Amino acid sequence: EGGKAEHVVKVEAGQITDSPQLLPGGRAILFTLAAGFGEWDTAQIVVESLDRARRHVVVERGAVTAIKHRWTFDEDYRRSNMLEFDVDKNGILDASELAAFQELSLETLRSFDSFTVVWRDSIKVKLQDPVLVRFDLQAAKPIYEFQVALSTPVPLMSASASIEVYDPTYYSAFDFSSDRALSIEVTD
Repeated sequence: EGGKAEHVVKVEAGQITDSPQLLPGGRAILFTLAAGFGEWDTAQIVVESLDRARRHVVVERGAVTAIKHRWTFDEDYRRSNMLEFDVDKNGILDASELAAFQELSLETLRSFDSFTVVWRDSIKVKLQDPVLVRFDLQAAKPIYEFQVALSTPVPLMSASASIEVYDPTYYSAFDFSSDRALSIEVTD
């Protein structure tokens, strides 16, 4: 009944996809990608943006290797940070002002282990330095996306694995938009 079927993701010859799901918002699709029939032990779980045809591996070989954060901030945060970095006081951060803010933000993330703690079987997993993915301070609700690679992959079938996101100084509070707001992603 729906309409004419169309390809929305491109796969290489021999690859197999399974269990596609359109994610909330309708701008990305989640699916399993295998190198071929019988290759499910090495398959990936993938999220692909339908807008930009950009693919992120969520799980590879049954293990999480990185965490991608997407933070949005309120107007008070944007205003207070713009005041500090808006050197020419024109209400807009130019390229050099934005670069200075990005560098301070990354340094803060490095200083506080990206406000992220990953545990595997009661052992703290070392995190690598954060990598900036997207930074838009000019938006009505500023967006800050970054990815943190784990030094050791955490198998999804691990006896015990957990992720904590918090500020150890209690200066910042983290709210999740819903119980399903947390997603774990793997670097490509």
